[in-house]
Amino acid sequence: MTDRTGPETPSASIPPPDTVLFRELVQSVNSIILRWDREGRIIFMNQYGLDLFGYREEELIGKNVIGTIVAETDSNGRDMVGMIEDILVHPHRYLLNRNENICRDGSTRWIQWSNKAIVDGQGRLREMLSIGIDMTPLRDAEERLAEQKQLYQAIFDNTFDAHFLLHGRRYCAVNQAGLDLLGCTREELIGRSIGAFSLSSQGNLPLEEALDRFEKRLLRGEKIQTEWQVQRKNGEIRQCELKAQLVGPPEKRTALVSLIDVTEQRLLQQEIRQRQKLEAVGTLAGGIAHDFNNILMAILGYAELASAKLGPGSAVARELDQIKNGSLRARDLVAQILTFSRRGEQSRQSIQIGLVVREALKLLRPTIPATIRIIDEISSQQFVLADPTQIHQLIVNLCTNSRLAIGDREGTIRIRLYDRPDTALGNGGQQKGWVVLEVEDSGEGIPPEIMDRIFDPYFTTRQHGEGSGLGLPFAQSLVSVHGGLIECASEPGHTVFTVLLPL
Repeated sequence: MTDRTGPETPSASIPPPDTVLFRELVQSVNSIILRWDREGRIIFMNQYGLDLFGYREEELIGKNVIGTIVAETDSNGRDMVGMIEDILVHPHRYLLNRNENICRDGSTRWIQWSNKAIVDGQGRLREMLSIGIDMTPLRDAEERLAEQKQLYQAIFDNTFDAHFLLHGRRYCAVNQAGLDLLGCTREELIGRSIGAFSLSSQGNLPLEEALDRFEKRLLRGEKIQTEWQVQRKNGEIRQCELKAQLVGPPEKRTALVSLIDVTEQRLLQQEIRQRQKLEAVGTLAGGIAHDFNNILMAILGYAELASAKLGPGSAVARELDQIKNGSLRARDLVAQILTFSRRGEQSRQSIQIGLVVREALKLLRPTIPATIRIIDEISSQQFVLADPTQIHQLIVNLCTNSRLAIGDREGTIRIRLYDRPDTALGNGGQQKGWVVLEVEDSGEGIPPEIMDRIFDPYFTTRQHGEGSGLGLPFAQSLVSVHGGLIECASEPGHTVFTVLLPL
């Protein structure tokens, strides 16, 4: 008996090793593997896909993708039936696409599909092989990021503070408040240097040096808070509070700069400080003024009695006259101090201020050197509630200040009086109008560095004996008592004081 054993023939029921490996690979990947025919019916889906969509294999195989894993329309109203039909007709257009899919429980997933058309020998479509990656977590993150971006953009755009983004020293983004602050358009700002709308000096530093320090502090990771002066497109200067820090990746060097316009606030603080100075000096001066006035009255009275006992032409009488003149000047000074401290009695009445101005100028002309022209332009015929003596003193003080500013040179003092019927500076818009007094001179002008101090009590740049330093503080106090405002503008060769008194 011959042994005719040979190699065993593999059983037909056992798949070849390559098929087994392929099936294990298909079932183990973390991607959806889907086969569907040209009618849209599902031929195969791996276990990952079944688990993701919540189906068992027998519930899905043979079913159309529409109505199972694809809705007829997605949440955005997109026609998914038409898309599936188009994929089967033009598969090359959908090599990669992302769309919304539905699960058995009604929840939705965003899947990115890679589609491959399987064709026969004649190039006819047999089926589609689609491999899907669940992009839902990424899409959710993208949506959250988009929402945050919209939120931050809304905050950036709609806040009342001016916000700017800078790359290096150049503007790359700005909100509407920033454009309003600088008085320019977005096109006029983006791409320009921060120095384009900054004052040429910041504090005590030239602009370039201030920017260098600013940039170095940012690169060190500091959060900057400082004062910054911007110059609007129209040339107007605004005082701002600046806050800045680097944002985003350091290599991009993006700086977030926020500016708050504090011009009015600083002016108000300056006015408050000025009033506090005036009140402090007024309290000190007023506390002794009445007693000092009594002493002066005694000196003046005894000088009058002594003069009455002496004959005319006596040398002693002449000396007593000097004592009386000095006492009278001291009495006038005390009266100014009492007014300055708001403790002097005031007799207000309705006066036509133009008449008071003309009377004051008539008395002033003889005291003004012939080299100085006085020009009056008095057009107002309105009435104000005021003490005529104090208004007279106000005009004398302002004109005397102008005369001293011109000095021995030839010059001009121009006095204007006109009406201003607006309500811009009134109390809550209730003010019916103003009478405006302007005293303008062609003197040397007031240096910018002392402009903030001109209304300080006892501050003067005059030589000893030329001024007491109370003229302008007295004028400011008097105007304030009458509910008015006083302002000063000056440049070399030109100064004007503007007084507004309410009708």
